[in-house]
Amino acid sequence: TLTFEDYFDHGMLPWTQRTEPGVTRDELVSRLSLRSIEDYLVNAKKVSVVHNADDIILAEGEIEYLQQVFGKRAKIFERGGHMGNIDRVDFINHLSNQFSGAAL
Repeated sequence: TLTFEDYFDHGMLPWTQRTEPGVTRDELVSRLSLRSIEDYLVNAKKVSVVHNADDIILAEGEIEYLQQVFGKRAKIFERGGHMGNIDRVDFINHLSNQFSGAAL
């Protein structure tokens, strides 16, 4: 089984280090984190988030963090895992509204 952490540690980090020698894992994690652009996201009314509470790539507390940062612009579905609800009507309807601007 390949985890997201495996992908990061054995794929993304070495690739980045080839173009940026000396960059550390912690530096790259920090750089790619939403926390690095949090001030922008809090006020960016054109940016929203759609996620599933049971997504396996999320660490504990990250759903609450997304809700805190995005407020009403965060739509969190209870179930769906990592894109596992892509075929559900309520999910598709919400995404359709997002892309048409109706949900913003």
